[in-house]
Amino acid sequence: MSAEEYKCNLAVCKAEESEDTWYLATNMDSKEAVREYKKRFIIEEMFKDLKSAGFDMEGTWTEDVVYFKNLYLCLSIAYTWMIILGADCFKNKKSKIVGATKRLKNKIVRVYSLFSCGLKWFNRCYDSDTKKYRLEFDFILYDI
Repeated sequence: MSAEEYKCNLAVCKAEESEDTWYLATNMDSKEAVREYKKRFIIEEMFKDLKSAGFDMEGTWTEDVVYFKNLYLCLSIAYTWMIILGADCFKNKKSKIVGATKRLKNKIVRVYSLFSCGLKWFNRCYDSDTKKYRLEFDFILYDI
């Protein structure tokens, strides 16, 4: 390969409330690598939500850039709204209704992202003809 030496750190990270373990090989400081990977993971989850796990953005098959920009703007607004709905579900104990939490080691943990929980709640309210499931339009931005 090369006679040069390269620094390589192995970071192993497991959050208390998570079942997943991250194994990261990096040339960064291990703590910095975990912080950076967490950011990337959040972005990857967002793209997954916009595409296959939520809004099916790639299903448009458009090649028109203006159309795609307008679509992306609308989906970004809807995505933000679904996250707000999801945060509201967790703060106001509605997440149990959509099955978005489970008990793990005597703690209640999320099994769905805020987006997924918000989308499930939106669909439940949209499909319901009872007053039990209603969408609130007085948004409160939570710190989760």
